Amino acid sequence: MIENRETIQQRILENIEDKYDKTEGSFLHDIIKPIAIELENTWKDIETFQQKLSIEKLSGEELEQRVYEKTGISRKKATKSSGYVLITGDIGSVISEGELVSSDTINFIAQETKTIEGIDPVVVLVECEKEGVVGNVPVGAIQYFPITISGVKTVTNDKIFSNGYEEESDQELLERYYDNVKTPSTSGNVYHYRNWAKEEDGVGEATVFPTWDVNGSVKVIVIDSNSRAINDPDMMAKIVDRIEKNRPIGANVTVESGEEVSIRVSASVKLIQGYSIGQVQSEFVTALEEYFKDIAFVENYVSYARIGNVLLGITGVKDISNVRINDLLTNISLADNQIPVLESVNLGLEV
Repeated sequence: MIENRETIQQRILENIEDKYDKTEGSFLHDIIKPIAIELENTWKDIETFQQKLSIEKLSGEELEQRVYEKTGISRKKATKSSGYVLITGDIGSVISEGELVSSDTINFIAQETKTIEGIDPVVVLVECEKEGVVGNVPVGAIQYFPITISGVKTVTNDKIFSNGYEEESDQELLERYYDNVKTPSTSGNVYHYRNWAKEEDGVGEATVFPTWDVNGSVKVIVIDSNSRAINDPDMMAKIVDRIEKNRPIGANVTVESGEEVSIRVSASVKLIQGYSIGQVQSEFVTALEEYFKDIAFVENYVSYARIGNVLLGITGVKDISNVRINDLLTNISLADNQIPVLESVNLGLEV
């Protein structure tokens, strides 16, 4: 416990003989005050140092350095989403590398130069200008030209962009550190394959099936850090390459993306006065997504009871009834390679 300057100063004065003047304003009283201040600061420095002996007290670069020193694990970096857009316009019109297209909220930068050569749309690779999930957009979201391109008329994306990932948080990095410590990776065991897969930027979780086909065969199922299936071939190739560079000789490895199981939740809710159904639904969606992330590759079912408890725990909810998952009053089973993904939430107001 840190001693404050007043306590330190009083203790020093008590150790000085009473024959000397120690009253406030005296020479002794005043000269001891800056000493007490410095000692207080020293106590603070000692406490800060003691806290840093525990890895849980570290953050940012200090946490990164400690984790790397102990395990060789580095923080996973944020990535920019990318994909292909379809652009139409006059024949001969050029879309140059660096040109911009956009959704309602974010710009994407052309990564190549293409010329429109006919009536069919030209396919152009684009990358989000910012890192993270902000660049993950649904089909048809990209439809604008922030800066007019001569002869170019329309743009759209016929596939979702889903490969933008946030930088690994301190908590996620710490959890991966503890995974590494608690599940020793040796000689190409299950934990080794799991940790190799999870080292790749954008990978959120992995599960491993040894001898899944024949002896020497290993299957690794991966999902991204947004707890979704990985539909990006480049990312899957990077995971495969990382494992191939590290796996034991003779192992036959298959890497696949997890399979999404769409979950629809409906219920009737009775609200506490002053709360709206919109507020409750928004918080419920966030809580469900967190629950699904927690059980990915951990549980083999979505719990009907757990979802009811999650809804009851939402601020503003007084009571619930008629809870259904995919129109059923039961748990939803998950295969070993499946993960739950929230498709929709429909809450009705019970008066």
